[in-house]
Amino acid sequence: MCATATCERPTGTADVAERLLVVIGPSASGKSSIIRRLTAHGLLRVHPTWTTRPRRGDEQGGSVEHRFVTESAFAEAEDDGTFVGTTTMFNLPYRYGLPSFGISQAGPVDTIMLRAPLVPLLRAFHPRFVVYAIDASVDATNDRLAARGLRPAELHERQRDNRLERELAMSIAQRVFDSSGGTPRDLRRVCGEVELAMASDFVQGGPTCQ
Repeated sequence: MCATATCERPTGTADVAERLLVVIGPSASGKSSIIRRLTAHGLLRVHPTWTTRPRRGDEQGGSVEHRFVTESAFAEAEDDGTFVGTTTMFNLPYRYGLPSFGISQAGPVDTIMLRAPLVPLLRAFHPRFVVYAIDASVDATNDRLAARGLRPAELHERQRDNRLERELAMSIAQRVFDSSGGTPRDLRRVCGEVELAMASDFVQGGPTCQ
């Protein structure tokens, strides 16, 4: 596994027709923290997926990567054709929906956070994009999941799903970033690595994530 932004990109990645970044990775790998930080620095324009799952503690004030709705609101949006696709995950009843969205040609890079198995769904509507995987060691993700106070059944399902996520990420991600460290300094380091990669892949300015 490549651990930093120095991973090689397949030929042609920089010539992607749409300025679209897809961020994947296991549960508790640190995806949300990185996306939120880069969004706060004006580098990403995040298109949130809709979900009926309960908010976690760090999501009580809102979340740029998810829009939390009731079952009835989700069903109404689905009937109105809001989503290009919907799914459930982790053998749980909560639903996730990917709404349609447009791609800009300037400014912050359009971004969505997905699980790796859902990437083919997106490709049917936006065939050319860049995929970054945010990963962390198994011990790190297990410790972070345990700290969320999940029920044993959900904890087991997410750990099982994480194994699949890592396997798929190796085959579809252009770059992989290691976020095993959990300190603020580690977050700044990974954020900086992602930003440097974006400067290459999307022809942006130099790093600002300090």
